[in-house]
Amino acid sequence: MQHETQKSHPSYGLIQLNRQQGGQNNLFRSPVKHQHRMTLTIAEAEVMSDEFDEGGNARPRRQIIEVALSGIQFAELLTQPGIGEGVPCTIIRRDGRLVEAPPAETDGLDEQADHGAERLLEEVGGRLDDAIEKLEGALASGSVRKGDVKAALNHLRVARDAKLRPGVEFYRKRLREKAETLRSKVAAEVTAVGELFLRNLGAEALAEKVRGQLPKMEDRGQPKPESLPDGE
Repeated sequence: MQHETQKSHPSYGLIQLNRQQGGQNNLFRSPVKHQHRMTLTIAEAEVMSDEFDEGGNARPRRQIIEVALSGIQFAELLTQPGIGEGVPCTIIRRDGRLVEAPPAETDGLDEQADHGAERLLEEVGGRLDDAIEKLEGALASGSVRKGDVKAALNHLRVARDAKLRPGVEFYRKRLREKAETLRSKVAAEVTAVGELFLRNLGAEALAEKVRGQLPKMEDRGQPKPESLPDGE
């Protein structure tokens, strides 16, 4: 009867790198949703062995953490070691338990747009209120004075020329800048994924070339397995 022995130690671990696809996933510090991503898993390990296999096989015991990276994040991790505070990643599981997915990255654009629109409406609305008040007062008095009309018109011109037009142009420019930044990030993600794909193809081609150059069994002095006669 085969008897297995188990050996573990706090320092034993396994690390695994995978490529996952499917779904539309938010990743930390990435402005786009991802269908393809790289995952890195670290787990505690144990060694199982028997009398026929003294070395044994390492297998995972308990998952410690699993993280996901976009294509460009994975490329930065491989090509820029020791730079900055680290490469952003998204924690998927901790101690085997799922972690809530991160919110979509907007670079604060939504909050900036809301705040700016409220401020613009408040400033323009104040000027329009003053103009309306001047005109209503003039009409209520029964006598429209040129000074009141000029004051009302001045408030309207200021609201249009000094507040509304510059405000709209400012937020139009900001939106264009954000859109250009987003396009650049998306292009970088696509480029990174493509480069990883090409590297994988290159690695496979190199491995196939190396295998083709390895000496055959008979070239190394080992007998070639004999084929069985027909009918046996």
